[in-house]
Amino acid sequence: MADNSDKKLTVEDVEVYLHEGFAHCPFPNCKNDYCIEGDGFEVDGDVATQDCTCTACGGSWQDIYFLKNAQNLE
Repeated sequence: MADNSDKKLTVEDVEVYLHEGFAHCPFPNCKNDYCIEGDGFEVDGDVATQDCTCTACGGSWQDIYFLKNAQNLE
């Protein structure tokens, strides 16, 4: 198991993470699927953030979400 607990994501790591989706850890030496855990969301205007960790390698990062749309509930 890789240990990414003290590593930082590069710009390239983030680009791959955003392109490939959020099902796997964004650290390049840890491509385990569905190992991501996230804390609650912090919302500020149209931006929400969530602190995330990988249970497989210990890496941590913050996901950033932007309000894109709204729709009626069915």
